[in-house]
Amino acid sequence: MEEERQKKIFLMKVGIGFLMVLLITLWVFNLKNVWRGPEASIDNQPVSTSSEWLKIKADLTKTISELSVRLDKIETKKQAAQEIASSSLIQELIKEAERLATSSASSTGATSSLEVATSTVVNPSIKNNNCPAYINCMPTIGEARPCQIPAGCEGVTQIAY
Repeated sequence: MEEERQKKIFLMKVGIGFLMVLLITLWVFNLKNVWRGPEASIDNQPVSTSSEWLKIKADLTKTISELSVRLDKIETKKQAAQEIASSSLIQELIKEAERLATSSASSTGATSSLEVATSTVVNPSIKNNNCPAYINCMPTIGEARPCQIPAGCEGVTQIAY
C-alpha cells in the first residue's frame, strides 16, 4: 500500500516537472517575438508607428467632416420643412380668419342690439369673494369628501391631495 502511494507521488512529481519544463521552453521561445520591434511586418517592409497614427488621424478627420456635412444637410432640410409647415399653417389661418370675417360681417347686419348686448363675455376679474383657499381631498377612512371647486372659484381655489 505504501509502495503504491510512493509510486503515485513520484508520477505526480514527474508529470508536474514535465509540464513546468514545457511551459518554460514555450515562454523562452516566445520571448524572441516579444523583443522584436515593429520593423517586421507581414510583407517584410519596415512600418513606422507615426505614419500609422497619421493615417488613422486622417481617416478619423475625414469621417468626422463627412458626418458634420451630413448633419448640416439634415438640419437645413429640417428647417426648410418647418418653414414650409409654418407658412402653410399661417396661410390656412389667414384664409380661415377671412372666411370667418366675411361670414360674421354678413350675419351682423341681421342681429339685433339685444343679441350683441347678451353675447358679451363676462369680465373674468369679477370673482366670488366666498371662495375657499383650498379644498382638502386627502383620502380618509369613512365618508368621501367632495373634491369639486365651486363655480366661479376656478382661479382662486386649489385642490390639495
